[in-house]
Amino acid sequence: MNRKEFFRKWKVHLFFGGGLLLVLAISVVINFLSGQTFLRATLGALREIRPVEYIMFVLFWYGFTRGRHSDARPTFTTLNLDGSKT
Repeated sequence: MNRKEFFRKWKVHLFFGGGLLLVLAISVVINFLSGQTFLRATLGALREIRPVEYIMFVLFWYGFTRGRHSDARPTFTTLNLDGSKT
């Protein structure tokens, strides 16, 4: 597997995972610069996110990954109005 195939397959996961880590890192740095210890800053950053936000983030992540890799096609039923008599 070359790099292009890897990034094509994992692009959505890298985007969402990187975004989550970036937001948490910014929050940890802000808490750390406000005078908290690193452990307290990290725990504070995790506690600041409400459970509903975690759930929504995971659902968006799941929706994007499921939508990109879904092979299911909607079924379409025709009325066969093309003039053929069968």
